[in-house]
Amino acid sequence: IIQIGEEHKLRHAIEIVDMQKEMHQGNMGILSRVLLNDIRTSLNQKRMSVLFINNTGYANSIFCRSCGHIEKCPYCGVSLKYYNQDHSLHCHYCGYKIAAPSQCPACGSDKIRHMGFGLDQLAEYLKRRFPGIRIGTVTGNMKRTEIKKINSAIDCGEIDVLIGTQVINKHFNLTNVGVAAAVLIDRDLNQGNYQAAETVYQTYSRFFEKAMDVTTRGIIQTHEPENETIYSIKNESFEEFYRGEIHYRELMKYPPIVNMISFGVFQKNEKEAENDAFQLYV
Repeated sequence: IIQIGEEHKLRHAIEIVDMQKEMHQGNMGILSRVLLNDIRTSLNQKRMSVLFINNTGYANSIFCRSCGHIEKCPYCGVSLKYYNQDHSLHCHYCGYKIAAPSQCPACGSDKIRHMGFGLDQLAEYLKRRFPGIRIGTVTGNMKRTEIKKINSAIDCGEIDVLIGTQVINKHFNLTNVGVAAAVLIDRDLNQGNYQAAETVYQTYSRFFEKAMDVTTRGIIQTHEPENETIYSIKNESFEEFYRGEIHYRELMKYPPIVNMISFGVFQKNEKEAENDAFQLYV
């Protein structure tokens, strides 16, 4: 029984890396020093690194690089979504809207940045850091022949770093993995959706379960190192996650505590759709 417990613990030895500390120490790059060192070690050991990034496009939240503050709706408690057309922040639940701040409301810093980056940017960054590295990228729109080709390359040891979205959990055989990392978990946690934490817990727990064995290093990069969902993933504790999440939903009156009805307004003209939605709301 003790041996099984030790193996279980090793298989899920996940380290949380505080990206705020990384920036304060001068690292403004996409990846932490810890993760870069682990990728380098995996390359030397001829093992594959697997990087989970659930974003192929542009991120849509803003945060403060000085203190980590993320703008949230004062009424709904969810993060506000960023719109670059008019540089504004919106709540998708109650319609609350403000201009995107030029200074952090929490600490006054002017280091306000858009949260996140895409899969392609990450691949380019790695190629600059590790010239000659063999990178495989996988997304949800891949054809069956492409999936088969990537799996064959993995089996033959022809991929040094596999970068992918949550499709990694479905179609790929992950073996000989030196490091498995969640690169951009904050984006998924701050989607402006009350179900975000639940989705993150399920998706990322499944990723680490699939990618890690007793010798694999697990890493979660985050600007919110004290986040309860992240700790529940690290501890592999559904009970811990459930207690925190159900308490939050009780406070905010979200399902399953209450029933919620969602109305959708569809119109070719975006402005007319916005006006119709507002009339329906009031």
